Amino acid sequence: MKKRNIFSSFALIVFIFLLFFVNGGAEAYELTARSLGMGGAFSAIADDLEAILYNPASIANAGVLGLGVNTGISTYNLEYLEELLELYEDDEYGDIKELAGGIKEKAGFNSNVFVGARLNSIGLAYRMKQEHSINPIGDNYFSEKLSEGILSYGNQLLDPPFELGALYYGINLRYINIERVTYDLVDNLVGNAKGGFFSVDLGTLAKVTDNLRIACVVENALFTNPDLKGELKEYNLTGDEWSYQVINPSYSSHKDIKAKVRLGAALRIPIIDLTLAADLDNFLTAQEKQVLHLGLEKNLLLDALSIRLGKAKGEELNLNTFGLGLNLTGFNLDLALGKNRLGNREIIGLLSASMDF
Repeated sequence: MKKRNIFSSFALIVFIFLLFFVNGGAEAYELTARSLGMGGAFSAIADDLEAILYNPASIANAGVLGLGVNTGISTYNLEYLEELLELYEDDEYGDIKELAGGIKEKAGFNSNVFVGARLNSIGLAYRMKQEHSINPIGDNYFSEKLSEGILSYGNQLLDPPFELGALYYGINLRYINIERVTYDLVDNLVGNAKGGFFSVDLGTLAKVTDNLRIACVVENALFTNPDLKGELKEYNLTGDEWSYQVINPSYSSHKDIKAKVRLGAALRIPIIDLTLAADLDNFLTAQEKQVLHLGLEKNLLLDALSIRLGKAKGEELNLNTFGLGLNLTGFNLDLALGKNRLGNREIIGLLSASMDF
């Protein structure tokens, strides 16, 4: 067992190195690979480090030690991805204006990297999300980087015999720093703004039986006002050179943060080793703002292989997903793909690795 754990630790370290080397440290989507494979229906299932993202109450039910990393990318209008990546890497206004002029349709990509660790009932994680989009109709380009530190705690509230009706609770304390850049390519204006805020998530998990779980999570139950401050620049072309002047040193931008309630349930059918799950996002809002997540997970080959299918349905969301999981002793590797059939028709690819003891 000790040799296997040493091998798992080495494999995870190599995997993390490859992710950062290949992806530059930030190429993922908001979901993890396992949860995406199940359509995001995960608040009652999360039983490892992913509990930090989905339901902090589950940390108390996730073992002694866990390490994990997740990375991937979501994009729409894939044919313009190369141009978008060049825009992301370039900081010269003239080059950005020229590159943006070659994009004929609204395009964008989202990326995210998540790294975390868990010890008993306490979790600590870092997540970085980036969003880049360009709209040629309005001649504007938008870029936002969100860096987030998460401290998570979970514990058992009720401990009945055989855990029938066991109840868990959890809390996330998050600090989020935002850096935003907006480009008005008609009036040649560039706004830079940044700021940080605190947020608190609350979660509960009820184990009705050993195979039936019900969850409730309140994201952003408490938060401070995320006012972003910076400056507004105006660019002017003189000959072949672009120069700028600061026209508003007190430029501000607003980040809209709202509380969100999510309900979830998961049922495991032991005789066929199948798990069914459902989540409902924005439970307390109008029906058109709600998002329904459905997913299933089938384990094969003595649980060494997992096959996952999922669907998420909302006002501008009709997401179909597929995922695979390789489950070794102490080490898990997950892959998931998804495509939205509505709205911007984004394509998502995710890769995750985790280690549990």
